[in-house]
Amino acid sequence: MRWIFLAGAILSEVVATMSLRASDGGRVKKWFIGVIAGYLVAFVALSLALADGMALGVVVDRRNLGDRWVVS
Repeated sequence: MRWIFLAGAILSEVVATMSLRASDGGRVKKWFIGVIAGYLVAFVALSLALADGMALGVVVDRRNLGDRWVVS
């Protein structure tokens, strides 16, 4: 189940990021619903994956990318 939560978190974050880009710098306000809902679902799903026993090293992968953190 934890992998399903992680996949849901990743997909929700992608949807939220795409909605953020579609908002055109805040000019199109209707996309903010997708931004807020997407990031909220992503954080909840990520929390559920961690609560279900997924290792933090799997969730946050720091692969030689400097200071950037990658959700994998």
